[in-house]
Amino acid sequence: MKKDIQILHFCIDEKHNTNVVNRFEEVGVCTNRFVVCGTKPLKFDNPKGLIEVRDLKECVELLPRYEYVVFHCASLINLEIASHLTKSNIASLIVWGPSNFELNRLGKWVYEPLTWKIVSSTRTLKHYLYQLYSVLPKNLRYGFYKAKTGEQHPNYIYEKAYAHFQYIATILPEEFDLMLKSEKYISASPIAFSYGNTKSIMGELYKGKFTLGKNIMVGHSGFLYNNQIDALHLIKQRGFKEKVIVPLSYATDEQNSVYKVAKRLFADQLITPAYMPKNQYIELLTSCNSMVFYNTIQQGMANLHAGLYMGMKIFLNENGILYKNSLKEGFKVFSLQGDFEPSFAIDPLSPNDKAANRETLEKIRGEEVIKKKTLSFINTIIA
Repeated sequence: MKKDIQILHFCIDEKHNTNVVNRFEEVGVCTNRFVVCGTKPLKFDNPKGLIEVRDLKECVELLPRYEYVVFHCASLINLEIASHLTKSNIASLIVWGPSNFELNRLGKWVYEPLTWKIVSSTRTLKHYLYQLYSVLPKNLRYGFYKAKTGEQHPNYIYEKAYAHFQYIATILPEEFDLMLKSEKYISASPIAFSYGNTKSIMGELYKGKFTLGKNIMVGHSGFLYNNQIDALHLIKQRGFKEKVIVPLSYATDEQNSVYKVAKRLFADQLITPAYMPKNQYIELLTSCNSMVFYNTIQQGMANLHAGLYMGMKIFLNENGILYKNSLKEGFKVFSLQGDFEPSFAIDPLSPNDKAANRETLEKIRGEEVIKKKTLSFINTIIA
């Protein structure tokens, strides 16, 4: 490994920054500078006080000073910074899931039928005019947008930024394949990376034993692409009688649609928890025997792995990449469409399957495994 490696990291103001800082600081092989583009103060913790806040102009001015630049999350502000990269930068993007840009490109496939009805019904005349407008040549569209707003079109920023990345890390390998289908101008190479390990996911409850209840957790946030509405209808149709826990944090613009359906279907059975500290969240999970993720795209991996670690039954969307990847990794998971029945959902997973799932997790997300993956990531980008 080269000596005196310096890496500039662009983060976003999110609780996940603790994992970002820890992963790169713990290997001790390079000097890291962590920056959030925004305004003070930070909304979330500043682990070890290492994250600094800069405005957009200052962030762009940092780029020529660093050969190696890593962007954590494909937020529009991060991509706007990345659009100013030059050939002197070796740049990597680590994505947490599809951006709004990719979701629009992937289209209807992301949503199950009931959710798609809501998504499509909220689209205004402006959306369909935009669809017509989008067939115009790019130079006309982007030029008209800049003349009207004084800013670059978001699609222009996405395309220019993605064209600069030499490496892109996705949570699942299957996501990179989806990205190539929707973003034709990408020439980056895929690279493996993981933020969380089993110890960081479980916190103080790592290595613990869990006594589970009979409730069910559906989704991990209120974004419509989680397809909670379709999942809740299926669970109701099959006669589930225990408590139904539906987290709705983060998606302020979409969670009301999910809440209305959940409340109508489950009334007094429903629990909609607010954002809470990790230990309280894990305690809430112990009231459940099963967990549902009905998204077709990758979302909620830390929640999924927490459920597997605790010995819960996990029901996934058999049409999604999360289900296919979980089977490929060797986890004992189930199809919501094909396997879900109330009696089966409250019946504990066998001790052998619980032990096997935890063992598989340690093989792919153990502390030393993730540390080696971080080292491999650094060695690859500086080679």
